[in-house]
Amino acid sequence: MKIGLDVSLAAATGRGLFVWNIVLELNDRLSYWPAVMKTFTSKVTKTIIARCDRGEDLYDCLDKLVKENQVRSGCFQVMGALSRAKLGIFQQGRYEWVEHEGVLEIASCIGNVSLKEEKPFVHCHAVLADHKGSSIGGHVGPGCIVDPTAEIHLQVYDHPISRRHGPDTNLWILDI
Repeated sequence: MKIGLDVSLAAATGRGLFVWNIVLELNDRLSYWPAVMKTFTSKVTKTIIARCDRGEDLYDCLDKLVKENQVRSGCFQVMGALSRAKLGIFQQGRYEWVEHEGVLEIASCIGNVSLKEEKPFVHCHAVLADHKGSSIGGHVGPGCIVDPTAEIHLQVYDHPISRRHGPDTNLWILDI
């Protein structure tokens, strides 16, 4: 049986901040396990503002922007609209891709940049609204066509963040 005592300890390492929880049990044994959330601290070194024009692929624009500016880590937001979207939903270890057509306002579009197998990787999610205000959302992949424009605000971090394959999820998770 566990007592209602929960203490969090933090240890700074060269790779970020790791947190462990300690719970005192009635028999005076200590039980250790990693906390669910791990953190990494970095500073924004610059902001890059870019525009995609009608007919351009949003994912390709983001990927090109990141590679041309040698971004190794960061975050971004996008505002604008699309005429076609390809959004993925992660189910049972893989992405299911669904295509949508028509006037699609970007209600929210956020993402991050990290290193996947030492190469810049764009991870992006969007919520889109149609002409009736109904929304759809998911993981942004190639096939999201800008119409008429999309504005990107990219913040670049001072330290790279890498991804590693998580065998229990089959996802490339942040390695922090």
